[in-house]
This record gives sequence, C-alpha cells and structure tokens, in this order.
Amino acid sequence: MSRGLPPRHLVRGGLLIYISLSEYKSQGLEITTKNVGGIDRIARIVLGLALLLGFFLNDEGAYRWLYLLGLPILLTGVFQTCFAYKLIGVNTCPVSK
Repeated sequence: MSRGLPPRHLVRGGLLIYISLSEYKSQGLEITTKNVGGIDRIARIVLGLALLLGFFLNDEGAYRWLYLLGLPILLTGVFQTCFAYKLIGVNTCPVSK
C-alpha cells in the first residue's frame, strides 16, 4: 500500500480488500461522481428539509428519531451524490456537452 492517505476498504466479489485512497482513484473508481440532478435533486432537498423540520417541531413523539432520516436525504440532494444510485447504475444528472 502507498503511504500518506489512510486505507479504505473495497468489497469485490465478496472479499474485503483494504486499499489506499490513491490506489482507489488509480483504478479508475470515482468516489464522488455526481449522479443526482433535476427534479430528483429538488425533491430530495425539499423532503430532507421537511423531515428535519418535523424532528424539531415534534418534541414528544416516541419515534421522533425517524425524522433524522431526512439528513442523508438532504445531503444526497445538496452534494448530488447517491451511493445507492451508484450501486444500481442510475444517473439523473444531465449530461454536459
């Protein structure tokens, strides 16, 4: 392994392989490829904000913590990266020319 960056893990064929971040990039694997765009992005941001607002407005709910699921939804909309989309090969970002 190369020195410098901390090792990360990669699962390939059921095997857990530890590689450095620089090796990950050298293999052509992108970490933060934008794959969320358009209406999908707007919907994620609106839904994420609504769920987080519900967390702060619903003080006494037994399942109040479920509103915190809005945080990853909001972050995928803001950063335009969804790892679930990456796994199944979906890309809603417009192609730039």
